[in-house]
Amino acid sequence: MTTYYLRLALLPIILLTALLLVIRSQPYDDRELRELHILPTPNPNIPRTVITIPLHSYR
Repeated sequence: MTTYYLRLALLPIILLTALLLVIRSQPYDDRELRELHILPTPNPNIPRTVITIPLHSYR
């Protein structure tokens, strides 16, 4: 009876693990989102500004 429960529990674990591996192995592709202009695209004409924050306040 214990082996029945072990097989019953092991089957969904194996199936879910296989499903997660298949999902994880697919590369991330956001081309469609970029075509819809949802994600920002870097503009080479705008210079990047660097804001520095002092770690200590000097008096």
